[in-house]
Amino acid sequence: MDEGLKLKNTVEDQLRMVLHSLEKLPRRQCPDGYHIRTYQKGDEIHWARIMDSAFVDKGRTAQDTYANVINQSDFDPNGFFFVINLPVKPPAFR
Repeated sequence: MDEGLKLKNTVEDQLRMVLHSLEKLPRRQCPDGYHIRTYQKGDEIHWARIMDSAFVDKGRTAQDTYANVINQSDFDPNGFFFVINLPVKPPAFR
């Protein structure tokens, strides 16, 4: 690697998905047993586990996630989505 090139991972380097128009949005559907919801207080531990399973630098905690993600000025809980898997109830109980 070029010694003059220094890489630094910042919040600005993170993946962001942007939708420029709300026209013609498809209806969101999840398979049985799944649903989509936005961030709720307490989700920090789940996000830490997701990050731990996806990246090499292990050992993330709920506190790290809160400090580095949730507590940031640009964090929008209504734009932070989770796909949740719930047990499927037999048809007789729906």
